[in-house]
Amino acid sequence: MALRRGLLILLGLAAACHPSVRGRCSIDTDCRSGSSCTSDGLCVNQPPPSVQVLVEAGKILSPSMPRIQVRVTASPQLALGALSVVASSDRILASGTLPVAAVGDNTVTLAHFEPDAVGQVTVTATLQFSEPGAAPQSVSSDPGIMAIDTQPPSVNVFIPATSDTVNGWVARTAGTLEVQAQVDDGAGSGAASATLVLDHCPSIVPCSYAGAVVERPSAGAAAFSFTVPRAVQVAGSE
Repeated sequence: MALRRGLLILLGLAAACHPSVRGRCSIDTDCRSGSSCTSDGLCVNQPPPSVQVLVEAGKILSPSMPRIQVRVTASPQLALGALSVVASSDRILASGTLPVAAVGDNTVTLAHFEPDAVGQVTVTATLQFSEPGAAPQSVSSDPGIMAIDTQPPSVNVFIPATSDTVNGWVARTAGTLEVQAQVDDGAGSGAASATLVLDHCPSIVPCSYAGAVVERPSAGAAAFSFTVPRAVQVAGSE
């Protein structure tokens, strides 16, 4: 009888030290890899994280508009790492990385734009993550289709002749003067706006002027008109 009681005590101690079984748990490490412990004390499989590139209608990627929105959905038990985005055609045309992603919408800023790239690109996001006690893994988004334009337009600035123009010069009177700029972006997206900026100007007038579109002969070309004071040129700077 004494021997049997001793065996029962040993068995009882062994049972107390045995890991949780049948899906019961207290903490995540009680569960197998790929599972986590819920507040109800149950081991459940973690859903894999998902990554989605949010394509903005009408947006054109360029050095002046380099930001991409990426939505990340992941279990809180997963450790999220870097989020990388690549825009490519037959080669990589721009790329960027966010060092540490977060659940929800993330902004990744692209850099390393290839010059003179115009057209459609495939945009793909890749998330690095790891499960508790497991090796790092990665998951990629479905490709998103966007446009890219890194080709600078050609710009021709000129002053239309006025009634008092003499050899291309006009008097510095109290009136205003029209300056025009022809902008040709070729196969690109075209100029949406233009601003005339002067390197030097008198303190009595502004040094920059917003342009108004007066003509769009094609999708990539536009003519802008700027109205500036005649006194905008510094006296003696001719």
